[in-house]
Amino acid sequence: MTELLEHSDALDDEAVASKWAARFSEAVRAGGGAAELFVEDAWWRDLLAFTGDLHSRQGVAALDAQLVGARSALRGSVQVAAPPDFAAVLPGDDGAVTAFLAFETVDGRGQGLVRLASSDGVWRAVSLFTTPEELRDLPFAAGAARPDGNSVDGRTWHARRAAERDLGDGEPDVLIVGAGHSGLGLAAYLRAMGLRPLLVDQNQRVGDNWRHRYDSLVLHDPVHYDEMPFFPYPQTWPVFAPKEKMGDWLELYASAMELDVWCSTTVDDAERVGDR
Repeated sequence: MTELLEHSDALDDEAVASKWAARFSEAVRAGGGAAELFVEDAWWRDLLAFTGDLHSRQGVAALDAQLVGARSALRGSVQVAAPPDFAAVLPGDDGAVTAFLAFETVDGRGQGLVRLASSDGVWRAVSLFTTPEELRDLPFAAGAARPDGNSVDGRTWHARRAAERDLGDGEPDVLIVGAGHSGLGLAAYLRAMGLRPLLVDQNQRVGDNWRHRYDSLVLHDPVHYDEMPFFPYPQTWPVFAPKEKMGDWLELYASAMELDVWCSTTVDDAERVGDR
């Protein structure tokens, strides 16, 4: 295991985070060494990135087991990274260092968030969150990889969208029950990956799950925590959005992201078929 990082005034927060990320990478490759990386009661929540499942584990012994499981997934080294519109390292006034992480696994690209604290001159993680961002076999058609918009089958955009909504081009790849925040965000990711999701919702319009709530309701979380995939709010968006504004935004989002939603539709029954 590499030497531990000792705290000094000459070391800035990014250096602290980068050194910890390098030590974490070595620990994953070695399949152990949690006591040097985490405080005794630290948490590591992994959403599919290293475990292929949803796991929250606490304590050095449990985290050692998590490192063993992660060994076969990591490719390369974990790095400190700055997502768009965020600093790589978040400033804090409690002596802690919070940093974004980037990494590659056998399945694709991942992102993490770690909170570090210094004890006895050694920086260890109090909490760690890891999650996949993009699958290698199904990269997002976004940014530099966005479609050019030209027709590939001779149909106009309007004709193609009408056929997709009416399933004239075949069955959807994924059925999503509920066209709220989570359902629409999931559908946008799937569509960007080249899949065809269909959402069904019992309400008459997308966004009614917000419009039909009590009159004084506003989102309890600030604007930065509520943005939808690939489509940020305008810079003039309020910090806490009123419910009708949120409902209208979800309806606009479904249209702009070309998501197929069948409203006034309910699911009467569902049955698992095989291990698909």
